[in-house]
Amino acid sequence: CIICLHYQSVAQSSQADTFFYKKAIENTVLLYHKQMGNQRGVFNGVSYYGYTFPFEEGHPYFSSGNPEQGSIVYDSIFYPDVLLSYDEVAGVVVLHQSNLLIQLLSNRISRFEILAHNFIHITEDELVQPAIKPGFYELLYEGKVRLLKKETKKIKDFFRTKGEGVLKNIETETKYYI
Repeated sequence: CIICLHYQSVAQSSQADTFFYKKAIENTVLLYHKQMGNQRGVFNGVSYYGYTFPFEEGHPYFSSGNPEQGSIVYDSIFYPDVLLSYDEVAGVVVLHQSNLLIQLLSNRISRFEILAHNFIHITEDELVQPAIKPGFYELLYEGKVRLLKKETKKIKDFFRTKGEGVLKNIETETKYYI
């Protein structure tokens, strides 16, 4: 008995177990999303109506202005392969589902990804620097420090001629935080 207690047992490496465990988790999540369909929690939000006027230059959305395939963590649940837009003027994430546009509740989003760009939601509880305001920030680097990028867009009105009336442009401002 004393000899048995003294020796450590050596087994196979857990690398294969980790792979199968990850695959099992992924399959379970996919099955959940498939079974829940339109009843998934990510459809919890308000209607999004967008903008009723055209822009002379620019658009209010991240990247191309078109909805893009992405993923989101909403109410601590990971939703892969969803069609998203990020409205940088309003600072909101929009889910595109069939003919519905759903403005997701920002306080329920911890992170999302569009076109391999990762965004995190900084809340007032997490703020260390007074220069950073709560909202969505693109996470450029994460390690002992984080490099964040905040791109904000504003709608600016201007007149070109009297006959055209008020035209609208988008102005972009980019700030970086460490």
